[in-house]
Amino acid sequence: KLVSHGVESKINLAFNSFAELRRTAGSITNRIIRP
Repeated sequence: KLVSHGVESKINLAFNSFAELRRTAGSITNRIIRP
């Protein structure tokens, strides 16, 4: 395998937090648009 398991889990973690961040930003945006 090209990437080690540690790197893979780091990427996975970063991807998950990015998705969480977008979800949070989306709900905040919704709250601003229609309070």
